[in-house]
Amino acid sequence: MRIFPKISKPLQVNLEIDDESTHVDYKCKLCGNEGGLTLNPSEATPLTLEDSMAGRFTFVVEFECLGCKSTEFVYGSGWKAFSMPHDTLFENIDFTGQSNFEGVDLDENGGSRATVMISTSVIFFRLQIRSIERTRSHESPLKFP
Repeated sequence: MRIFPKISKPLQVNLEIDDESTHVDYKCKLCGNEGGLTLNPSEATPLTLEDSMAGRFTFVVEFECLGCKSTEFVYGSGWKAFSMPHDTLFENIDFTGQSNFEGVDLDENGGSRATVMISTSVIFFRLQIRSIERTRSHESPLKFP
């Protein structure tokens, strides 16, 4: 998964992507405070058919924010989904500019038509406040296109 941050002018951004995590680090030019955002893949769980049918939500991504607030998230591209019951893989699902996806493919295992439908995606932000000692207090919201 890639994150392309849209940051307001007073911030300097250093984007590093590796196999384990994605980090966005910044320093405010106005007050000098530093902050960042880290992707926490250990908390992510796949959305299963059972969860979907029951109307339950699942955390597909979690960010740890330090000195910033997440206000928006766009799914973008690069997602994967499996059809049921034969687990036909749909790769590189692109949600750019849309919140729905419908894919139809020939199931290699069963020889039948496999369909994956994802619709009405909803984003919830759960805030976890941590106490941090700072000489200055200044928070700048990060927005993701």
